[in-house]
Amino acid sequence: MLVVAVLVIVEGGHPGDTDLHPSVPLASSGDSFRAVDFGGRCVQRGAWDDFGVPGVATTSCGASTTPNPPANPTATTTAAPTARPTATPTTASPAAVAPVTFVTIGDSITAGYLNPGPAWPAAVDSASPGARLVYNAGVTGNTTAMMLRRMPKVYAQRAKLLFILGGVNDLAACISVATAVSNVRRMIAGAQAHGMTVVVLLMAHVSVKHSNSARKCGSKINSQINSLDAALVSMAVLKGVGVVDLRVALDTRGAYTRAYSLDGLHPNQKGVARIRDAVLAYARNHGCWR
Repeated sequence: MLVVAVLVIVEGGHPGDTDLHPSVPLASSGDSFRAVDFGGRCVQRGAWDDFGVPGVATTSCGASTTPNPPANPTATTTAAPTARPTATPTTASPAAVAPVTFVTIGDSITAGYLNPGPAWPAAVDSASPGARLVYNAGVTGNTTAMMLRRMPKVYAQRAKLLFILGGVNDLAACISVATAVSNVRRMIAGAQAHGMTVVVLLMAHVSVKHSNSARKCGSKINSQINSLDAALVSMAVLKGVGVVDLRVALDTRGAYTRAYSLDGLHPNQKGVARIRDAVLAYARNHGCWR
């Protein structure tokens, strides 16, 4: 079964910040899951990872929730049981567990633009013996429509899990939030139709300088990011996909933390490490891989 993961941008910051999104309050790590049934899809809500991310994901990162079949009832018989020799127990060697394959799709943040080190997908791969990156479909400058057109190559990888991160280039090009969300929805639907589990990453805010420079679209880009993130979270709940909030990992009081960024938009190696750790925390808390 293919597993898809989507990265969603959620307004927020480190614990203690005062400008958190009112509909997505921070919670402590370890809060218990609350299972909710949406149209036959068992999803988990109310769980948080180490970065204060609201977990919205298929149970056990897409694992089947079918219970073990009940034991066969004891048959009534009048025949005497036939004695059988006791078999000598053997110790079976544990079977090797194949790593969980995953793919990523996004824009320059996923491609690793400007960063001399590995991009975040490769960093996740290196830190996860139980997972293997088979294709990074991050392309600098991509909008969600461009990402959507490249999805057939993602399907062809036959991976179990898909992480999606995108939308900032849409906003910078004055493409509506509704259009970006529609494109992400179509990516999710296609991935799920190919048996993948999807996780959406919410994009972090950009620097104040970058946000102010986007006024040509009618408002500061960070305000638009808030609207996009809120819409992505709502869609993720309905579609039964996971959410990782990169704002919690990368933001300080509503803007990109300077120490984690090369230019106020793209992560440096410290920023890549924060994204890696957020994804790993999600994978650990949701049983995506060992």
